[in-house]
Amino acid sequence: MTSTTTTSWNLADHYCGVNGNDIYTSSEVGDFATINISSIHSGYADGSFTARLTNINGSLARVDVTNGEFHNVKIVE
Repeated sequence: MTSTTTTSWNLADHYCGVNGNDIYTSSEVGDFATINISSIHSGYADGSFTARLTNINGSLARVDVTNGEFHNVKIVE
């Protein structure tokens, strides 16, 4: 499955909690998330992702996520 979405919204499209306390979003120029769904089974998905996201605490610190993966995420339509 391949899908590319570009947005002009001022709200982040992607959110990621890191270290339990920090929340990073795709809120700045250059931020992105790439999500690959490798399988869909009984309404759930497995896959991998990479991302460059910015901390929403105002520091503008960035995190590069590599080798991210997810399993059994419920598909909501």
